[in-house]
Amino acid sequence: MTRSRWFVGAVAFVGISAVGGLVNGIVDWTSGTNAFQRSVHIADLIFGLAGVIGVGGLWMGRRWSIGVLATWAAAFVYAAGAAPLAFAPEDVTAWEALVPAGLIAVGLVALVRYLARSITRTSDGVEAQR
Repeated sequence: MTRSRWFVGAVAFVGISAVGGLVNGIVDWTSGTNAFQRSVHIADLIFGLAGVIGVGGLWMGRRWSIGVLATWAAAFVYAAGAAPLAFAPEDVTAWEALVPAGLIAVGLVALVRYLARSITRTSDGVEAQR
């Protein structure tokens, strides 16, 4: 089965962000001074774990990986939007934090839709990439 460059690039993006989420979630866990900051660390851990599991499922051509990637995308957007408000609320307004997170969300939805279309079932019921 051959994989397109776009598919490999998308999987690489998810994988790299997943590793970053796991590292940030674990290393920065003790630096959270309030519940809002801890929620960002929890989101980091969630998108890290979901990203690693989702990449594995995508690479194997499993349909369940799309749901896992939707979780990855939601946690990724939450972390991106909430981190500036949690760690530097005096330096950033809600609009400055949430508009970029919304743009990231649009890109991630497009990415997950692309990856979902790349997984199909063959006539014998075995899942495969187009």
